[in-house]
Amino acid sequence: MSKWILAWVMTLGLLGLAAPAQPVQLPGNGVAKRVTADPHQQAMLRNMQNTISQMPEAMPAKSGEILSLRLVKGNLDVDPGAYDYTPGSSRVTVEGCPATWVVTTNLQGRNPIWNGRNEQFFVTRYDWDQNKPGQFWNTSIRIGTPITIEAQGIDCYLSLAQRENEITLTIADQTDNSVVSLVATSLVQLEVEHPQEMRKYLAPLLIRLAGHDILRPSPADLYVIFPDIQPDAGTVKGLNDLLTLLDADDFATRQKASAQLANLGPQGCLAAMRLDLDKLSIEQKIRITNFLATTRSWSFSDPAALRKDPDFLFLALDADDSAVAAAAKKALESLLGHAIELDLLLKPADRPAAINALRASLQKELDARRPSPSTRPAPTVPVVPVPYNGPAAN
Repeated sequence: MSKWILAWVMTLGLLGLAAPAQPVQLPGNGVAKRVTADPHQQAMLRNMQNTISQMPEAMPAKSGEILSLRLVKGNLDVDPGAYDYTPGSSRVTVEGCPATWVVTTNLQGRNPIWNGRNEQFFVTRYDWDQNKPGQFWNTSIRIGTPITIEAQGIDCYLSLAQRENEITLTIADQTDNSVVSLVATSLVQLEVEHPQEMRKYLAPLLIRLAGHDILRPSPADLYVIFPDIQPDAGTVKGLNDLLTLLDADDFATRQKASAQLANLGPQGCLAAMRLDLDKLSIEQKIRITNFLATTRSWSFSDPAALRKDPDFLFLALDADDSAVAAAAKKALESLLGHAIELDLLLKPADRPAAINALRASLQKELDARRPSPSTRPAPTVPVVPVPYNGPAAN
């Protein structure tokens, strides 16, 4: 870690991690400047890359096998994945990923049980080409108490510590000589209250580790919140065709139909969600339930209450499905008692800035209508698929 990062991290001890979630300006003129990696830093990275390339190489892993990362009750839930672990420190190549992964653990075998007592589990991802200003070349995660994530770049440093009922995100950025310390009760709270910092710094790192954006509700999650949204007729017909195959006598046919459900995309999730399960056979019901469980990353104890939660509605405004965004806009207008100006046809890259500007213009109204921590509905544990593949093969 470079000297300036060490100095800033030590400064955090003097500032206090529970400081207001505002940038703390360190000595200097505060003017943003472009930072370039000096020759010593580049040499250090090359030496580290050479050293890691000589580490023992374990068997290759498929995407998502090294660790399981998801949101449960609004916070990170991290477990070892389905990889065949070997005790010690090993270099791992992940299928389709250009980065180098290093796993340090005393676990052994596939799907090991983590009980939090004597196990060690530490994963680092090295993106050697991310060595320019604003990029992180090293991202690591450790299971334990707290769960920790750290990332390092030539001009920035990030750390996240998750404890029970408290999560702290610290960002040190040399370009403007600032340290930001954000504290909340959950990762979801950080996302809704500090979207710019989360989207710029933490979200890309979580995508690297998890393989997908766990901070963003999936389309299926949002369809639960807005039950009036209906699927298109073509997808309904495709699902009905598969329902017949899901109840076929031949086991291989049923398995193939289950795999084809994912090809229907988000509209397929919506169509399956709107089915009357009581009208299905036991075989169809279990397979549809399993399919829907794989499409969810968030699950809520009181979906109806979220239609009156402005923070969640702002998350939904950024949905890829325009029907969801329109429903969220309508709910927000109902909550505020007046129309709001937001172009729902904006390109995905332009939406966050427009949504953040809208949020800022409505801040006083939103604060007056925001649920208190005691009344805001808490996310619940996602449904776990039933471990069932139907009757035995014929």
